[in-house]
Amino acid sequence: MIALCEGPVRLDSRPLIAVVLAFLCIVVPIAWVGAIADRSEIVIPVVVDQTGPIALYGKWAVDGMAMAVEDINAKRGINNRKLRLVIEDGQSAPQIGVSAFQRLLSLYHPGVIVVATNTGTVMACAPIADNKHVVLFTPIASGPNVTQAGDFVFRNRVSGYYEASEMARLAAERFGLNRVALAVINNEAGPGYIKAFEDVFQSKGGVITESVLLDPAKTDYRTQVLKVRKSDPAAVFLALTVKEAATFIKQSQEIGFRPKWLSMTTIQSDELFKIAGKATEGLVFVAEGGDEGNPEYRDFAARYKKRFGSLPANCASDTGRPGWPYHPRYCWQ
Repeated sequence: MIALCEGPVRLDSRPLIAVVLAFLCIVVPIAWVGAIADRSEIVIPVVVDQTGPIALYGKWAVDGMAMAVEDINAKRGINNRKLRLVIEDGQSAPQIGVSAFQRLLSLYHPGVIVVATNTGTVMACAPIADNKHVVLFTPIASGPNVTQAGDFVFRNRVSGYYEASEMARLAAERFGLNRVALAVINNEAGPGYIKAFEDVFQSKGGVITESVLLDPAKTDYRTQVLKVRKSDPAAVFLALTVKEAATFIKQSQEIGFRPKWLSMTTIQSDELFKIAGKATEGLVFVAEGGDEGNPEYRDFAARYKKRFGSLPANCASDTGRPGWPYHPRYCWQ
C-alpha cells in the first residue's frame, strides 16, 4: 500500500505487500544464512553503508537489525544458537560494496547476505549473487531496476517505481498540476524514478518542464535550482535522499523559488526539517503505507524511541520488526 503524507511526518508501521517469494523465507533454512563460527552461533553477514552519502539510512538499518538480533537472542536464538551480525561498510560506493560482499562470501560461505546499501551497490553485487547462488537481501535499495537485478536478489523495501508513479498520479488528479519539474538523484536509481513519474504524468496530459540530476553528498545545488526555476513549474518532484532534498529546498527558498514540493519515502526523516526548516512547508510525499494500530509495530517503535531518541524510519522498522527477514510477509523481488 502507498500512503499519501501531508504536513508533519508520521512514521508508522509498514506491513509490506504480500508479493511473496517463499524461496527466501521458507525454502532457505535459517541455518544457511551464514557460516557457523562455532556451534553456539549463526553469523549473519551484512554489507551496509555506514559512511558516505546515505550513511544515515545505513545507521537506521543497523539499529533495526541490532534490535531484531537482540530480541531473537533473548529467546534463546534459533535452535539454541545465538545470532551475530558481521558488518562490512559499503561506504555508499559500489566498488567498495562489491569488495565487502566478496570478502563476506569468502570468509563465511553464506547462503544469504544482507546488502543494506544504495541501489548502485545492490546492482553491482547482484551478478555475483546470481553466479554463486547466494541470496542478496536488501532492506534499503528502492531503485526500480532492482526488480530485474537477478533471480537471487530480494528486498522488503517497496520499489521506488510505485512511489514515483503514485506521486505522478496524485499530482495530476488530486492537485490538478500540469507543469512539474524533476530533481532526481544522480545514481543508478535515478533514471527509473524519472521514467516512472514521466510515464504516468504525461499520460494524464502533464508537462515535465525540466529534469535535473543531483550528485549525492554535494552542498551546492544552486545551478540546478536556477535551471528548474527557469522552466517555471508549478511543482517539483524530488526523488532524492534526505540531505540532498533538504539542501535543494533550502537553496530554492534562498532565491525566492517556492513551488509545491512533491517527494517519496526517501525524504521521510526529521533530518529534512533540521536542514531545511520552514522551507519544507506544504511538502507532500508518498510513502510505504502501514497500520499504526499494529501492536507488533507499536512495541517495536516504543522500544526504538526509548533507545535511540526518535521513532524508527522505514529502514529501521523494515529490519527490526519481528520476523524480519524470514517471514513471508516481508519478502519480494
